[in-house]
Amino acid sequence: MFVLIVICLIFIILFLWQVEAKFNLLYQAKTWLDSEFKRRREQTKLKIDIYKIIILVIICGLIAYVCHLLLDKLYLPYFQHVLDLQNDSVSLKPLESSNTTLISEWLTFSSFINDALKSSEEDPSSRIGDWGTFGDFIGGTLNPILTFISICLILYTVYQNKKSLDFNSEELSLSRKAQQDSSKSQQLIQKTQNLQQFDSLFFSLLNQFKHQQDELCFSKEDSKSKVDKIYRSIFVDDYKLDLEYKRHKLLQYQELNQYFICLFQLFKLINTKINRSSNEKDKIEEWGDYFLEKQYTNILRSLIPPKLQQLLFLNAYSDFCEYRWYLSYYSFLEHMPFKNLERGDELCVDVLIIAKFYKLDSSLLNGDFQIFGKSIYFDTVLNKSCYADFFESNELFFGGWEFIENKFLNFDEIICYFKPEIDSGLNSQEFYEVISIKKNEDYFIVSIGEFNRIEETIVGELRNRKKILFKSIRFSNFGFSFYIDSNLSLYFYGIEHIVIAREKAKVFDQAEHIHLI
Repeated sequence: MFVLIVICLIFIILFLWQVEAKFNLLYQAKTWLDSEFKRRREQTKLKIDIYKIIILVIICGLIAYVCHLLLDKLYLPYFQHVLDLQNDSVSLKPLESSNTTLISEWLTFSSFINDALKSSEEDPSSRIGDWGTFGDFIGGTLNPILTFISICLILYTVYQNKKSLDFNSEELSLSRKAQQDSSKSQQLIQKTQNLQQFDSLFFSLLNQFKHQQDELCFSKEDSKSKVDKIYRSIFVDDYKLDLEYKRHKLLQYQELNQYFICLFQLFKLINTKINRSSNEKDKIEEWGDYFLEKQYTNILRSLIPPKLQQLLFLNAYSDFCEYRWYLSYYSFLEHMPFKNLERGDELCVDVLIIAKFYKLDSSLLNGDFQIFGKSIYFDTVLNKSCYADFFESNELFFGGWEFIENKFLNFDEIICYFKPEIDSGLNSQEFYEVISIKKNEDYFIVSIGEFNRIEETIVGELRNRKKILFKSIRFSNFGFSFYIDSNLSLYFYGIEHIVIAREKAKVFDQAEHIHLI
């Protein structure tokens, strides 16, 4: 039976737990009581908790009621039936005058006590022993009550101690958090002071840098600036030189070298001094506040004109690994155009070849072309031009002209066959208009004639021989082109598979056949 009761209790507890887990009745009741207690407490200026007072009154009332029951229903009836308080003395009542029903019938267990007392009253020798029996009874009834009250007080003391410990723990946590906040505040103050010191040094050096740049870019009305002259000498006049020779020539310009050195020191200052601990080894490391560093390098980049960006690109392409690392780490050339800035919309092939060196440089970070960041110029060259396969391959050239000779001018002569124009008087079923392009050391010889399709021979001799210098070739994302005269231009599309088109009197048509010799 006992085991069955225990099992039933366990099932009842599990059921109540499931109900609480699903409906959160106790939690909702506790939450409501807490909010109600708080609301009532806030209604008085003394913050009196009326509910605690009510609970205390109820507990005290219960204790008083229990004490009243013990005295009125248990102890006083015994004294009234056993003791004789008359004649100013205390004596025992005789057996025949005393009622053996000593315990009030109000108590549920009175019948057991009264029967025992009745049997003992019949024995005269036990009359005095009734006091001892009653004293044991009083002790047996009061001791559990007092013990229960003591246990309740002990549990309340434990609860208060736990509450005090929780409060101390919370205070300690708050103190620790305040200390951490204070430490963070100190770090923030130190960071701000360091940044102020950095700003002072940075903008001082930036002014020097800007002064050097103004000297290089200054131009009078009747002459070009030093940068314009250097740029034209490197990328236009000496177009056949290898990159290393061009870079060596670039190093001969002392003012430009000082400018590049000043820029390098600005990079180094930004990378080593912004929001970082002292760098004892003075090494380049990928640590610190990158986004803040990037803001300063963006300020720096906004001051540098495109021509100087391309010259910087050439200056650092092979040597100066640390310089190249800075350029790549901060995507410094994100806004650099790939055009030859002395020749309008023409593509600068040397810049393409230099970019390939950056792809093959294993010391750079986060991708082959991080130096260009999200450049729309480079994205066009990489994904929307005839040079995409070159960037994907492992081919390497040491100059723009070497690349041009191997990819574009790898022929001795090209003969292009076009349909004759309507006003030429030639039958398109019998003749082609022919354009012959012969390559020499520094120029093309372009000749024009007619080709008989039936006899498969050129009619007469080619005429209008014209020399086209290689300098006049203009490169673009699709290939290259050149003017033959004011009304006629040729366009070469692609690298491996060439398509040739002509523009005559603003009308485009594609060659029917191409013959390479």
